[in-house]
Amino acid sequence: MDFRKSYQIFRLSIFLFLALCLLTMITYIVAFVILGGIVFIAATIQAAVFYRCPHCRANLDFRRKIPNFCPNCGEKIGE
Repeated sequence: MDFRKSYQIFRLSIFLFLALCLLTMITYIVAFVILGGIVFIAATIQAAVFYRCPHCRANLDFRRKIPNFCPNCGEKIGE
């Protein structure tokens, strides 16, 4: 999987998690927050596995935006 696609999936899953938490607060159905937690954990695992530099395969920090250069090898990876 491409690191950009992995980053987009991670960001989308954060919004899905927040939406499910909000839905739980509105409806008082706890299953939504449990589902949101599962989505968030799965997204974090996929980001840890696939969000890597395409040159040296070093992990990138998925809590920040996509960098222009790899912090490990210095190769250009951004847009």
